Amino acid sequence: MTTEKKTHSPRSLRFAEAGILFALLLAVVVTIGVKMNADDPAPVVEAAVMDNSELAAAVIEARQDDTTAEPVAMLTTDAEVPVEEPVVVNPLARYEAATPTVIYQDGEAAYFARDYDEAADLFEMYVERRPENAWGRYMHGLSLWKAGATEEAETALNAAVGLRPDHVKSLVNLARVRLDLARDDDALPPVEAALVIDPEYTDGYRVLGRVLHNLGRDDEAVDAYHEALARRSDDPWSLNNLGLIHIEMDAPETALAPLARAAVLAPETAVILNNLGMALERSGHTEQAADTYALADGHAKAAANLARLEAFIADGAVAGETLDLAALAASFETAPRYAAESADINGVVDDAPDSTMNVDADSAVVAEESPTAVALGDGGL
Repeated sequence: MTTEKKTHSPRSLRFAEAGILFALLLAVVVTIGVKMNADDPAPVVEAAVMDNSELAAAVIEARQDDTTAEPVAMLTTDAEVPVEEPVVVNPLARYEAATPTVIYQDGEAAYFARDYDEAADLFEMYVERRPENAWGRYMHGLSLWKAGATEEAETALNAAVGLRPDHVKSLVNLARVRLDLARDDDALPPVEAALVIDPEYTDGYRVLGRVLHNLGRDDEAVDAYHEALARRSDDPWSLNNLGLIHIEMDAPETALAPLARAAVLAPETAVILNNLGMALERSGHTEQAADTYALADGHAKAAANLARLEAFIADGAVAGETLDLAALAASFETAPRYAAESADINGVVDDAPDSTMNVDADSAVVAEESPTAVALGDGGL
């Protein structure tokens, strides 16, 4: 048998040598690695701390070459949210360049439109520009009063009187404000001063009657209302208040004529109708009283009085005779009985920039709702 000797080509030898060298190198690397692992502790890799915005930026950079990656939502912390300041709108900004006359006229228009808050704001702006004008102070006080800011109204009216001590309307309305503040004693001096300045001022006598009535001086209050009616016989509130005092003085028959006249002058005023019904009831005209209460639509006291009388009549109460109220109204007459002292003060202020009437009704009745405002038509402020 012939044995053939294998021979290797130079190329095969080179591959073999390369393999042996690779194996030797691998063994060295493994040996070194084992030694390092045995001698040195494993390194601790600390995680990088990123805030939300840095994290988002890193993710975007890693994926910027990857067209298949989904878009990454940007994260925003609360501290990075912009704070929007509320926009404050000044409703009176349009008046910053307006003349005082325009401001006054618009304030007066707001007052008569019964937008008393805006009127008070406008007259406050007016008195800032014309601090020495008594009419501006006066209208500021009226507006504040009607807006419910009674103490501030007193301050404004005091300022008006300080500027013009002879300003009759400021004095009388100062007395009204003090009545609303339940300061009846303090209400008396200004209204008495007004009547010294102008003994013919009807509103002054009506307010004087209210003050005296509240102070328990009923006989003097009756005289004050007669003085008011002697100057203006068609003043329904003086008639109403006069009738109320007679009812309280237990003289309902005497109350009938002034209340009947008041009802003719103001037939839809519930307060007056309720008082007339009370005078009729207390003077024995039961059924007619019930009919009068029924006319006072929407008045809580009148409704309660009507329900009581209807039950009373249903039980067989005597209805009483029916009076001719129109004849009673026509029969009412009054004459001046209150003598106000006259002073040597003739400077009555009735020269307002524009004619402004006092539209506040004066009622001595404690009603469930404010009495209907009546234009008194005296001109001026």
